[in-house]
Amino acid sequence: MDLNIFDPAVLSNPYPIYAALRKQAPIVWSPTLRAWLVTAYDEAVAVLQDHCAFSNQDRGCSCGAIREVALADDHWMFSTQGHGNTAAEAFTSPTMLNADPPDHTKLRGLASKAFTPGAIVLLEHRIRQLTEELLAPLTTGTAFDAINILAYPLPVIMIAELLGIPPEDHASFKQWSDSIVSLNETSSPEDAARVQASNQGLRRYLSRVIDERRMAPRDDLISRFLEATVGNAWFGQEALVDMCVLLLVSGNETTTNLIGNALLALAQAPAQRQTLLADPALLATAVEEFLRFDGPVQIAPRIAARDVVIGDTAIADGSLVLVMLAAADRDPARFDNPDALDVTRTDNPHIAFGRGVHYCLGGPLARLEGRIALDVFLRRFPHFELASPHDPPEYGSSFILRGLKRLDIVGVE
Repeated sequence: MDLNIFDPAVLSNPYPIYAALRKQAPIVWSPTLRAWLVTAYDEAVAVLQDHCAFSNQDRGCSCGAIREVALADDHWMFSTQGHGNTAAEAFTSPTMLNADPPDHTKLRGLASKAFTPGAIVLLEHRIRQLTEELLAPLTTGTAFDAINILAYPLPVIMIAELLGIPPEDHASFKQWSDSIVSLNETSSPEDAARVQASNQGLRRYLSRVIDERRMAPRDDLISRFLEATVGNAWFGQEALVDMCVLLLVSGNETTTNLIGNALLALAQAPAQRQTLLADPALLATAVEEFLRFDGPVQIAPRIAARDVVIGDTAIADGSLVLVMLAAADRDPARFDNPDALDVTRTDNPHIAFGRGVHYCLGGPLARLEGRIALDVFLRRFPHFELASPHDPPEYGSSFILRGLKRLDIVGVE
């Protein structure tokens, strides 16, 4: 058995094939992908925690039929070989995406200034206010696309505000973000040219804002980055632009997919939704379950930095290793009844945000945005339904990132 990541049936529902692969072995070789697939929980954790043996650093590996490119902090996408338009091309210098310690440690230390526990707590009021503003125009009985109305704009606007982007530029900022995220899905030279033009426009804009903050610092993340990097020759203008682009992209896709996948799961499991309505205090626990049940990022690639043995599997130096996060999070050896959504599940050490030094830096913000967005949404539309319940969900074409292109919902009395 092999994994065909281009099969529409697999894109729609990969979990049955994950289970079949896991029954075959905890780690299996994919001739199509020319990679080791890690599908069992214990083995997945072992790979993620050993950054010395399993590297994030770009080693020039062609990876056979597909090649790895970075999308968000320690989360990844793939593009078909030969297209030449990948998310990695949005960056001009090393980032957390393609670095190992010690460079990764320095870069992560700088980026972490955006995600300290105190900083995250201070954002709660603004996230709730923005969620209410996004939902305010909606009325019961009228169908709307929850992805484009709420799940997508919420994290993009929050990152823009953190960076200090003025409100009048949010529309352009969102357009640039759309293009960066679409890098993996472009298929024609025209698409690639459009994406490249947007990327250059975003970089020019950010460079101009950085220059303005050097002259007149404000209370925003770019100003704090500049203050923290004074005298650091290793962190110049282009590296700072890359950090801002990285935060934009990472603040976009993960949270969008978390909110969208959660709303779909609740629409399909009304008893679980009723449990949350009866006890809203369960929302934090429920967010962890949504991350486990249908995670926003399905796979974390690594490259073997030396010959290594995991369990009974010998992996050669230079091999591509795909940690199947979503498969491990449904491993029955670790989770009871793993294919069932249970918003009361407390024993839930999922790996949706990874493990080890590359653990997703934006995880706390994604959790907070997801919890607040779901809380406000359920208060506003406690009895929502899918507008077209018999139509299959429409997922994006990326196999690595699992998220809906749209989710048409209608609130009912």
